[in-house]
Amino acid sequence: MAESCQRCGAAFGFMDKARRRTVCVPCQQVQEQERAQARQAYAGLLHQVALGTVAADDVATDVAGWRAAAALGPADLANLDVQIWREAVETVLADDIVTETEEDRLHSLGRLMGVDLPALSALAPDLAGRLMVARINDGRLPQVAVPTILLKRGETAHLEIPAGLMKEVIGRGTRGAYSGLSFRVAKGVRFNTGGYRGQSAVLGSHLVAADQGTLTLTSTRAVFLGPLKTMELPYAKLLSVNVFSDGIQFQMSNRQSAPLFRVADGNVAAAVVNAAYQKL
Repeated sequence: MAESCQRCGAAFGFMDKARRRTVCVPCQQVQEQERAQARQAYAGLLHQVALGTVAADDVATDVAGWRAAAALGPADLANLDVQIWREAVETVLADDIVTETEEDRLHSLGRLMGVDLPALSALAPDLAGRLMVARINDGRLPQVAVPTILLKRGETAHLEIPAGLMKEVIGRGTRGAYSGLSFRVAKGVRFNTGGYRGQSAVLGSHLVAADQGTLTLTSTRAVFLGPLKTMELPYAKLLSVNVFSDGIQFQMSNRQSAPLFRVADGNVAAAVVNAAYQKL
């Protein structure tokens, strides 16, 4: 049992000893203030790195020192890092574009936190899709190393995602449709989308999956490959795209019906199609 404050040396009274204090109340208050200031300094330096006002290598030692001085537990430190990460990403995404320089700063921010970019994205999954769209808006399309389809000469596969080919059926039960943004394929499109809307009905139409497979978006076409159906949609015949939070629909000049696919993130799929179309 400590007899005196480890910080200032003041003798403990009976109650302080009973509570097994290591520092006295005044020193504890000072200690908490110092830790709060350290947290602010830690967050401030990371914000400066995210904004590019300081280089990550120049402040790495200071960041580590302030993080240690903040004396945060693992859970509290992770929450603070995610908060800083969110604020940095939101700042970068203000113009819906993330440049290579901005992305490098985000990587540097992650390294200073001791967490890589994929792990940070996993902690804030709602930002991952927006970052990918912003990267594509900058003209940097992803590439699939080993696509499931055979590519044509000079063709590049940019994205492969699980997809459901949807069809409308008539019957008793739910009536519904997609509600989202429709646009002609054009440079600089921003996506603000809806999703599936449904309501009960005695007799009406509703959407069901006609097939489940993979939707591959390449530099020249969209290809759906499923166990029941295969579909090729060349961008050269693309008139417009309907984009939803959970789907994408292609209006084609050579098709009477517009194929509709349910996907995890319609914004990302539409961004790839739009960017690839601009390069035809």
